[in-house]
Amino acid sequence: MADGSGAAQAAQGAGAGHVGAAQGAAADEAGAAVRRYWFILYVHDEPDALMRVLGPFTVRQVRLSGVTLDRQGEVVCIQIEVEAVAPALADRLARLLEGMPVVRGVGLGWRDWSGPAST
Repeated sequence: MADGSGAAQAAQGAGAGHVGAAQGAAADEAGAAVRRYWFILYVHDEPDALMRVLGPFTVRQVRLSGVTLDRQGEVVCIQIEVEAVAPALADRLARLLEGMPVVRGVGLGWRDWSGPAST
């Protein structure tokens, strides 16, 4: 994705932590920035891994735009796309996902969104 938003950077650095959310912290404090986010997760290949990582999104009533899963040996790559999320919520979700035992790495990319926000 060549939109310059950080999604490509997140895909490249998915195992090294998340990027993008901190860049919007100042705008989030003002209540102005709402973005579409891509969470790129590398998880252990366990039968309930997908359900575990979707839990935090469900609890916070975040609307998913897309979910893809790709097996790579003993590791599974899950990409979750969400719309209309404020940077603070995306950062919270990334931190929750990073703390899950099933998750090996989290990448986070974003681009601006013009619709209503989920907080």
